[in-house]
Amino acid sequence: ISPAAEDYPRNWQDLPVDPSIPDIASWSAARMSQYLVQNGIKDTVAKVFFDQEIDGASALVLTRKDVLHSLGIKLGPALKVYQHIKRLQTRRNFYGPPSAVGGSTEIASTAAELQQHHKLLQ
Repeated sequence: ISPAAEDYPRNWQDLPVDPSIPDIASWSAARMSQYLVQNGIKDTVAKVFFDQEIDGASALVLTRKDVLHSLGIKLGPALKVYQHIKRLQTRRNFYGPPSAVGGSTEIASTAAELQQHHKLLQ
């Protein structure tokens, strides 16, 4: 399984696996939804994983495009979900704990996403 290289730091595979990030390969869709809720994602957003039958194995191959454009989730929550998916896919912690996500790198990415999303709506 190879997440999209452009979404990760160049040397991400050289970083140590974070044992606090679970291996989700065998998780059910219900467990994926539960994990997202336990990590600050709203119930209604996390329920999409259950409704769309996105289990752990499926989440491991989700792309940024899938999360932002194919699940019917508003952009803000979709970006938060993608940060969690990225951590789960790699089992690396690029930006600190989930609560720390939102630093300057993420803000720049969010601004670009908002501009792109706004253009699509016009």
